[in-house]
Amino acid sequence: MPKATLHLIVDGRTPIDAVAAALAAGVDVIQLRDRSSAARDLYQQAQSLLPEIRSAKAGLIVNDRLDVGLAVAATGVHLAGRSLAPQVARTVAGELLLGASVHSLPDALAIAPWVDYLTFGPIFATASHPGQLGAGLVALAEVVRSVPCPVLAIGGIGPANAASVVTAGASGVVVISAILQAENVARATADLRQSLDLGPDPMRADPALIKGGRLRW
Repeated sequence: MPKATLHLIVDGRTPIDAVAAALAAGVDVIQLRDRSSAARDLYQQAQSLLPEIRSAKAGLIVNDRLDVGLAVAATGVHLAGRSLAPQVARTVAGELLLGASVHSLPDALAIAPWVDYLTFGPIFATASHPGQLGAGLVALAEVVRSVPCPVLAIGGIGPANAASVVTAGASGVVVISAILQAENVARATADLRQSLDLGPDPMRADPALIKGGRLRW
C-alpha cells in the first residue's frame, strides 16, 4: 500500500522555483487553484507548471475548471461550490479524477457517489478560517468510515499532526501555508513528508496514485 500523499495548493502567484523545491522534497500532487483567473489564464498557469510536475512524476489537479483540466490533460479536477454539480461533471470528465471538498458528514454522503475522492476539513483551527474550530480527528474518522471513496484532510495540518490524520483514516493531506509560508520550502516539505511516511499506511490509496505507487503521466 502506498504511503499517504501530500498535496500542495498553488495559484498563479506561486513562484515556479517554490513549486519545484516542494516537488523535489516530496509533494505528490499540485492543486492549481486560482478563483480570479479566466480560463485562458488558468490554462497558461497549468502549462507553466507541467514541466516541473512531469519531471517529478507528480500529479496535477485543477480546481473548479473542468474545461481547463481536460485541455491540459490533468490528473483530475477538484470541484468547488460554483463548479458543475458532481453528477453532471461525472458524465463529461472522461478519465479525469473528480474530487470535491466537504465540511460535514451529510455533505460527504451526498457527494461521495459521484467523485473519486473527497477533501474534508478544516481538521484543525487555521488562519484561513479565523474563529472557526476545526472538525477534529473524530469527525474525520467518521467521514472516512461512512463513504466508499478515499478522503484527504485539510486545515491546520503540519509536521506535528500530519501522521495523526492518516491514523484517523485520511489517504493524504492538502496544505498551503505549511509549505508556502515557510522560510525554507524544501525543508518544510521534507518535514511533512517524513511525518506522513512515519505514520501508518492509509486505509485507502489516494486515487492520484496508480498501481506500483507511480503517479499518472
